[in-house]
Amino acid sequence: MLQPDAVKLLRAGGGYLKSETDRHGSKRLWILCLGVCAAIVVGLAWHPVLALVPLFIAASQARPIHRKVRRVQRGLEGEESITALLQHLPDDYLLVNDVVLPRGRGNVDHVLLGPCGIVVIETKNYSELLGVILAKAKQNRLQPTMAETLAYSLRRQGRVHDIPV
Repeated sequence: MLQPDAVKLLRAGGGYLKSETDRHGSKRLWILCLGVCAAIVVGLAWHPVLALVPLFIAASQARPIHRKVRRVQRGLEGEESITALLQHLPDDYLLVNDVVLPRGRGNVDHVLLGPCGIVVIETKNYSELLGVILAKAKQNRLQPTMAETLAYSLRRQGRVHDIPV
């Protein structure tokens, strides 16, 4: 898998995001199952047309969870692509992926140790969000610079982990 002169990989990444995907996926499944059960009961007890009400309610409750699962899966794809890029570094470097923060506050995607020092990398896969930012800037006739976009991302990430930015 790795060439002999490639970066030393101490921990494969994605564990945190995979657990988040599993957790939210099972939550979504439970909501849909409860909706189907409620629809069967309502359809048998009252009228079959009324069975649509619990189905619509369950679908509306499961939709935001489905979106969250898709976002987490995109994040996992981003982490895997960054790990693949970092594996081309020479063996002077040591890569630790998916470092979990204390008290369940999230994780740091990549920690790279090397001759340049310690580099902490937080991966984001924001293609849709960046499109929204650029569309709003265009709508307001503003031209966002890459620095403004990065500053927004860092402020958002800082709020998530309670880090002053």
